[in-house]
Formats: sequence, C-alpha cells, structure tokens
Amino acid sequence: MYLASFNTSVPFLLFSLVITVAAVTPNYQACVDAGVDDRGIPFPFCDPGRSVDERVEDLISRMTLREKISNLSPTNGYNECDTSTQGVPRLGVPRWMWLVEINTGAASSCLKEGQCSTVFASPGGLAASFNRTSWRLKGRVISTEMRAYSNANWHRGVGPKEYIGTTGYGPNINIVRDPRFGRNGELPSEDPLLSGEYAVEFTRGCQEEDKNGHPRLINLLKHFTAYSRETNRGHDSYNISQFDLWDTYLPQYQRAFNKANASGVMCSYNAINGVPSCINNYLLNDVIRSWNAKAVVTTDCGAVSNLMGEPVNASSFAQAAAFTINGGTDIEMGSKILGDHLEEALAQNLTFLANIDQALSRTFHLLMRTGRFDPVEDTDWTKITTDVVDSEEHRIIRDEASAQSYVLLKNDFLEETDLILDKFENFSRRFPENLREKQRILPLPKGKTIAVIGPQAVSQHGLFSDYYGDAVCFNKTWSCVRTIAEAIANANSDGHTYIAKGVNISDDSTYGIPEAIEYSLKSDIVVLVLGIDFTVEHEGKDRDSITLPPLQQTLALSILALQKPTVLILVNGGMVSIEELMDPFPMQPNAIIEAFYPAKGADQLARTLFGDLNRWGRLPVSIYPTSYITQLHMADYNITKYPGRTYRYHKAKPLFNFGDGLSYSTFEFAPKSNLSPEPKISSEPTISTESTISSESKIASEPKIVVDFGEKNINISAVIRNSEGPEGDCVVLIFCTPSVDVAGKIDTPVPMQYLIAFERFTLPKDSTLAITIQADIDDLKLVDSHGNRKLISGSYTLKISLTGRAESLVTIQI
Repeated sequence: MYLASFNTSVPFLLFSLVITVAAVTPNYQACVDAGVDDRGIPFPFCDPGRSVDERVEDLISRMTLREKISNLSPTNGYNECDTSTQGVPRLGVPRWMWLVEINTGAASSCLKEGQCSTVFASPGGLAASFNRTSWRLKGRVISTEMRAYSNANWHRGVGPKEYIGTTGYGPNINIVRDPRFGRNGELPSEDPLLSGEYAVEFTRGCQEEDKNGHPRLINLLKHFTAYSRETNRGHDSYNISQFDLWDTYLPQYQRAFNKANASGVMCSYNAINGVPSCINNYLLNDVIRSWNAKAVVTTDCGAVSNLMGEPVNASSFAQAAAFTINGGTDIEMGSKILGDHLEEALAQNLTFLANIDQALSRTFHLLMRTGRFDPVEDTDWTKITTDVVDSEEHRIIRDEASAQSYVLLKNDFLEETDLILDKFENFSRRFPENLREKQRILPLPKGKTIAVIGPQAVSQHGLFSDYYGDAVCFNKTWSCVRTIAEAIANANSDGHTYIAKGVNISDDSTYGIPEAIEYSLKSDIVVLVLGIDFTVEHEGKDRDSITLPPLQQTLALSILALQKPTVLILVNGGMVSIEELMDPFPMQPNAIIEAFYPAKGADQLARTLFGDLNRWGRLPVSIYPTSYITQLHMADYNITKYPGRTYRYHKAKPLFNFGDGLSYSTFEFAPKSNLSPEPKISSEPTISTESTISSESKIASEPKIVVDFGEKNINISAVIRNSEGPEGDCVVLIFCTPSVDVAGKIDTPVPMQYLIAFERFTLPKDSTLAITIQADIDDLKLVDSHGNRKLISGSYTLKISLTGRAESLVTIQI
C-alpha cells in the first residue's frame, strides 16, 4: 500500500486568490440573512448548541405546507435534473442544488485555464488496484475540491445558476452483471465485496469530519439497486429472487452503510418484481433504513414521471406522487410531480402529512450535518480555498491511482529472431541457441523504432468514462489531455515513434489501414491501442456485441500478420472479447494490457510499458468469450443460471478470469523455514495446507500458511518474496470455496469461489515480506432462499493468490 506525499506549499500567485475566497460565504449557507424571529432572536434551528434532531424539528414546524412540498421537488427556473429545492427564504434558508456528480471527479466548470477538477481513471481501473488507500484518497480529493467550489461560490458547467453545494452523487456501485451494459465503465467490479470495499473507502474519504462533526461532503451512492440494462430504461422490470438480491445486488450497499455510515442513495430506474426501486417500500424503508434510519433517498432524473407508464401505470399524477412519498423516496429529481401534485394527493387521502414531514426531516438532518445551518467559522472545511483544485498533491494522488490501475494479462517470451534489446542481439550472435537467454516483450526497450497504432492511441475524449465531470479542460475542450501515443513517444527517449490511427472506433472507413501497416513494417515493435468509447457504450446505450468493432479487428489481424513483436492495449469500460486475436498462433499479441478508461493516465501507462513503473493491478471483472452473450439474455437477472454470471458462478472457461494479472516481478511464497514463529492458533479449527505453484515458479519447498481464528476475524499469515525482477506491487487475493458438505446444508446454489479479503504490498527486488491479511468471518456466510446470511458448519478451502500465478490452499473447519 502507498501513502501519497503532500506538498503543502502554495504558489505565490495563488495567495491573493486564497485571501479573497476565504472571505466569501459558501453557497447556500443558511442562518445568515433573516435567521431571526420577529423579536430579533435567532431561530432554534440556527442554534448549533442544540441537537440536530431538535433543530430539524423546529425548522419543519415553522414551514407552511407549500414550503414543505417545494423542498421535495425541483424549483422552477433551474435545471430539473440537478434539482434545486426551494428552501425557505423567509426563514433565511436559501434553495439547495442537490446533484453534483462525483463518480470520477467533481462536476464543475473550470476555474480558469489549466485549473479544472481532478479527474481519476474509471472505477474499473481503480478497483483493479485493490488498494483501499487509493480509494479513500480519491474520496478525499473530490470532496476537498467540492468544498473549495462551494466556498468560492462556484458553479457547475451546466449553467451559471447551478452553484455547487456539499452533496455529491457517487460512487456508482451497481454490479458488473453483463458485459453488454452501457454503463459498465462507471462501475468498479462484478464482485460484491470488492465493490463494497471500494464504496466504503470512497465514502470515508468524502465524509471525513472536522472537530465539530461536520463531514467534508455528503455522498449518495448510485443506483439502488440491480440497475444494469439501458433498454426500455425506466419502464423495465426484472424477476429477482431474495437469494440473488442479497447475494449479489445488495451486499455492496450494505457494506458502505454498515462500515462507512453512508448517508443515502439515488434509487434506480428499474423495477424489481414489478415495483420500481424509487417506490419500493421494502428496499427503501425496510432495507436501507435498517442500515441507516436517516438515510436520504433521491430519485434518478425523471423516475417519478416514469410511473405514469409501465410497469406501474399510475392512474393520476397525484397517485404517482403518493406512491413516491409513501414508498420511501425523499427528493424527486428531473420532474415536478411531487411539487405540482402532492397537495392533491393529500386532499385525496392518498398519503399523509406525516410522510412529508418524515422526508423533510431526513433531508434537513443531512444538510444540517454539513454545517450549512451553523456559523461559517464553526466548520473547518469552509476554510478550504480553490488552490486545492487540480493541485500538485491531487495530481500525485491521481497519478498513483492510475499507475496501479493497469492489468498485465499476457507477457510472452520473444522468439530468438524477435529479440530487440542490444544486449540480447550481441548475446544471440555469440552463443548457441540452447544457451541463449529469453526475453519477454515487456518492459519495452527505449531507443527503438515503435509504431503506435489504433484509434484509442490518438483519442482524448475516448479515454474517459461517463461522468468525468462537466469539463476536463478549459472551455470544455480536450486540449489538455495527452494521448497514449504522445505519452509513448515522449517516454521512448532516443528512439523514433510512428503514430497512425488506422481506423476509427466504430465506422467503416478503411483509409488509414495502409499507413498503419507501412509504419508497422518500418518499426521494431508495434503497440496496438484498441477498444471502445462513448460512441459504443454509454448511458442510454447497451452494446449488442462484446467484440472489438469489426474494422478494429481487421486492423489488428492485419498488423499481427506482419509477425512483429506486438503489444495490445485495450481501452474500454465494458470488457472486450478478443479471442479472434488470440488464435491461431503465432498471429497473437505478445503482450496484452487492460487499461480500462485511463482518463489522464497516459503518462503513467507509458512509464509502465517501458519499465519505469511496475505497479500492476488485477482484473476486477471477468472477460468472457464472444459466445457468452448468446447463452444468457440480458434481461435475465438470475446470477446462477447456466453458464452463470460473474466468476463466482460462471462454470465455463472465460478468456481471462477475475483476479488475473501479471507483473514484471515474480512473486512466490517463501518456504516454511522463512516464516516467523507461528501465531497462536485456536484449538477449534482444523487446518491443512497444500500449495499449487505454476510451472514457472522456482519455490524449492512447500509454503507455510498460518490461519489464526479470532472471535470475528480470520488472520491469514504467510511469507512472500519477490524472487525475480524489479521492485513491484503484489496484490494478494484470498478466495473461499465451501465444501460439498457445506453446500448440502443450504437450499441455494453455492459459489464456486468468492473473495473474502485482499491487500496490496510493495516488495523491493529480491526481498521477502511476512504478511498477515484479515478476513471477516461474516464474509464466509452463504445466502439462503429467504435472503438470510448463514455461517454453515463444515470445511472451507481458502485460496491465497498472488499477482502472477502462485497460489496456496488452506482448508479450515467451521
């Protein structure tokens, strides 16, 4: 794990800006004007000495019915999706604009040329790092910049009236259920535990509190829940069992609420078993508010108006309004049905004033926590100034996250005729073939002639996932984004780099292929940069194929036919199936890298290609063969139906599995003799170990894995070493597989394996490290047909898996 260093110096040119900004009242601050009654006495809701509950109750008691309703629905004159609720101006409570997207960066206008929000690589790349520190720092960066914008009276890029407050929407932690889903680029993983831990740390980073208990930012999770299809969005319903709901679609949200005190959610467009999420009393009241009684629920844009159609077909707007407020939603976004028809619903006894007051209580409780109703000086975060936006410190954190986001899926040895390093050219001439040392294609040597080919090699916008913010570069251009080809050319010092687009992402123009072939023939090495972008997948558009667009495949096969040493870099959100490029041998890429959507990470990718960095991650998703989408309909939400969804239930062989990932280093378990004295082990569990080592491993004796049972945790200890290669990062994953005996004691399918713990470690060259990773015993539990989690007695096999191919198995008895 890493800790980013922080440079606390502030450039002199920003000093006057810091002083100016510090004197401004933050956006939407209440209790500043008219925060007193007709006797000049401050209202109790403005008194920070009272409890939040008491203050909220006082505020609501002073509001008229019209004022109450106007704080649950968008106000006229503003962007309806961003949702400005009216406030209570006569009481000194201004309006509040709710929606600022924060999935990869704070959605804002740029402050000036060269100073825009810090934007991170896509969540899939962040999840690939398996680094909790990185995720928490991401939350800290985004929330700090949002506070700066709020303090400076700054606004979103969608309009000058959309001033930024302290409620942000993200992370999006829907499960990567189907590779065709158009919004997979916004999601971290197919695994509930990994997605949940990502949300936990992101939320902790956002909601860090000052000395008075004010969070820096309130973040609301998206999209609750089981949202993973764009077709017929808003009018779609899926049959989902209690087993699938609690085994796959709810655990990540539950984790964020239970471990990080998540504040609320945006409910999703889809319906579950005929009931839309935004009016689903079971999900919103029985489930979420068992985790956090004051959790705030806001709709997605237009979800209330969707109730007038399938599957609900509300008989009137008043009925739609009643369904919404009765079902547990607090704030309507994107339409004004609550604002226009809730009074009518009250008059018809379709709902009750108590439901309205309860929704108001939750929303004002949330806003009061941020310090909005307190003296400005009582909230430490109001001192944050705009010098933090895109600061050196924030760029360091962003770049560290990028460096750990790439996954090396393949790195073959080159044939003797392909050896390209000078030292090996001389070596090959001097020694017979059976004595020649082999060399892998990566890391690339500098100073060679390299052809960088492909549409994503020269793309800028295409390197970003949805919800990258309102602007990446000043004036909403892409001029500040370095392309992957430019970054490789800069890193290839003393060499020559040819750059050719070859084809576009998804059209039928072939004009650039001859140039791409010409440049490749002139080069020692070819780097193919292919993939998809927002023209292929995005909000509102699912994919109908999971392969590369046809002309990109044509380009790739044409280049591979040249039999040049070739590296394939994939840029995408939803995973891309590439088996056409992996057969027949030898027309295959020598190396394959999954880069996700790297955003501004091109320099880190180039440094990794040339070996300046060795911080590889591991796949947070599975990559399936092309035929996968013919076996399961996208509307089928049954996770276990053959061939199964996600690595936990997929019974066929994927192209690449969850957790796959290599390194320039070779990580191994150290032999028994290298392990420190054995920790005390409870007399209750029965433990046996065996190791499974790849053919490339050089371990001389069996590794020793020690399992120590605590009251609520399992501690797994081992010694690992970097036996070959440079300093590098080793991601350790621990999976659990229940025995047949355990599977027979529960009435639902049992995962083939499931993640229960992970950590990331940095090992210098030739070093050995004793590690202990803690797993929660609750994470071994299985889900029954009623959605209950149960710890079943019997034997379980734990698999400890290192970056690369080394694994060790441990059997425990519960």
